[in-house]
Amino acid sequence: MLIEIEHDNQLHTSFKSKPQLLFVCHANGENDAIPRVMHSHNDRLEVMFIYEGTGNYSIGGEFYSVKKGDILVFNAGDVHDEHPLPSKDLTIYSCGIANLKINNLPLNHIISKKRRPIINADKHIEQIKHFFESLIFYATQPSLINQEIIYYNMLSFLLTIHKIFNEKEQNHSTKKITLGLRIKEFLDKYYLEQIDVESISDALNVNRYYLSHTFKAFTGYSPKQYIIRRRLGEAQSLLLNSDYSVAQIANKVGYSNVSNFHNIFEKVIGMSPGKYKKLWLNKEQFLSKNESNPMNN
Repeated sequence: MLIEIEHDNQLHTSFKSKPQLLFVCHANGENDAIPRVMHSHNDRLEVMFIYEGTGNYSIGGEFYSVKKGDILVFNAGDVHDEHPLPSKDLTIYSCGIANLKINNLPLNHIISKKRRPIINADKHIEQIKHFFESLIFYATQPSLINQEIIYYNMLSFLLTIHKIFNEKEQNHSTKKITLGLRIKEFLDKYYLEQIDVESISDALNVNRYYLSHTFKAFTGYSPKQYIIRRRLGEAQSLLLNSDYSVAQIANKVGYSNVSNFHNIFEKVIGMSPGKYKKLWLNKEQFLSKNESNPMNN
């Protein structure tokens, strides 16, 4: 079969910038089913692909049960919670992209905020897997030509994700400003401070029992649980991206008692802070942003 390709003299492009691939990651099997609790990234977007397995995820305060073939988009600034369910078949790919500017979208957004941030790849499942496997393959064999291959593969990948979401037209209904959203915004702003339900209800002028009930219905968590997960999410980021000691990190995320921090971290994450840091920093499937990479210049 021969397919002739027609070319426009002036190539249309959706990109208004030169995106940068910061990392690509492959999680596989029960041991990689580690929760990454509530956190956000203002400097990048992340795309996750569930090739095998299931899990419970939260994006922007809304909860989703994910399954094989689901693509998850975490636009810059989206608070998200990742909880893959342990399984020997679990296979998850993810990547981080910076400096992405697409027509009519904010910086480091690949879909509109009106769109549902999870969609199933359907007929594109193997294609999406191939994109990730290709990025990982060339990332583990660094050379100038491989860096160029990574860059153009990344552009194709981003356009494919953007196209899949646009084709399915899964818009959110316009969100009303609700009490649940007001509480979430308040907690996202002050979660590192010493706040409790009483102080939240005073600040928002809402009955504390009604506040707790409304927020649980909105997010699936009590205000206290939400604060804990936001603090632990920040702690996970600091463990991986700083040289602070565990005691210093505990203090920075609102815990004056390091033993209490250890106990809460281990209960929610399933391992100690030290083990968590060692596990993720030793992963070979992680591609760090390299300043010598000409694709980043």
